[in-house]
Amino acid sequence: MNYHYMFMLMAYPIPLTEAMVTPRVWRNMYGYSENAARNIQTFFHVAGFALLVCGIIFIHEEKEANEDAYLYSPHGWGGVFTVSLTFVMTLWSVVLWTLGTTNRFARRSLPWFNMWVLASSTIGFHNLGMGINQQHLYMACDNNYCKENMFLDIFGIQSQVIYIIAVFIACSEDRELVVHKSDTVQEKAPGKAEEVTTYISA
Repeated sequence: MNYHYMFMLMAYPIPLTEAMVTPRVWRNMYGYSENAARNIQTFFHVAGFALLVCGIIFIHEEKEANEDAYLYSPHGWGGVFTVSLTFVMTLWSVVLWTLGTTNRFARRSLPWFNMWVLASSTIGFHNLGMGINQQHLYMACDNNYCKENMFLDIFGIQSQVIYIIAVFIACSEDRELVVHKSDTVQEKAPGKAEEVTTYISA
């Protein structure tokens, strides 16, 4: 029996989704400290990645038993990309919170870490949908991959690329366009020797 689908469908909906909400829920609702909440988040990241590894092992065993080709569909390549993103996310979480880094480095890395987690989770769910769709098409085509339906997978990959760009833009800060309050006050408060130019004539 192939348990690939079971482990993949467990990884993102359960532990990796819980990891996304852990810092807010476990701190605000359960009263845990930030350090404890981040360690719990790391635990869920590691648990989710372990489920992904189990899913990869089972799909490898099935392909070897059936002598199927590897990475013959966009879903297969998307799975490699998804697992790679999740590996970086898990390693990042362990380095930041469990092993311990300076508070300044952790704070400066936090926006990029949150962006990576959001992108990884969404792409993971999207790839799950591609896998379910591919399995249905595989069964409908007498256990053969339907190349005429590849448009759906291509559309899914394009959506992932668009989403990554959107998340990057939404989570990044254009510092050149940010007007800080202190800068505004200094600009509006000239020195004693400076003259303020106005449109009102003397």
